Amino acid sequence: MKTDLNNLISFSFYLGWREITAIHKLIYGNDYTLQMHFLLELCDSENPIKITEISMGMNLDPSAASTLVNRMRKRGLLRRDQGKTDRRVVFITITEEGMKIKKHLRGKLELFNRIITKGISHADISTLQSIVFKISSNREKQKKKNILKSV
Repeated sequence: MKTDLNNLISFSFYLGWREITAIHKLIYGNDYTLQMHFLLELCDSENPIKITEISMGMNLDPSAASTLVNRMRKRGLLRRDQGKTDRRVVFITITEEGMKIKKHLRGKLELFNRIITKGISHADISTLQSIVFKISSNREKQKKKNILKSV
């Protein structure tokens, strides 16, 4: 028996993400990912941010956040400094070049959001955000129960 993929919510999210990434490439090109832009939005030139705060703010594993920071640091967009009192703590600061890129990308983000939400009501957006939150919560619950490891 063949599965109708259209009946799977995961397939709907997959299709949605493909459309979002296609629109993203039209607007941003291939130079900057949404993750990179979101990270620039979290960073401030006056107030350094810890890797753990980036991880929490972007819902990434600390290792994934660190990898993203390193990629952006190599491009000269971020600076990475160890804490003065505790060298295990790493602080991230946006560079002057990073600030220029952040300002440039901010207009693109507004356009991007306008395009992907065109014709979608605030109620629908709120419902989607609620569904995504519930899915994330379900994953966390399963992770705590270690059920995912046994599948």
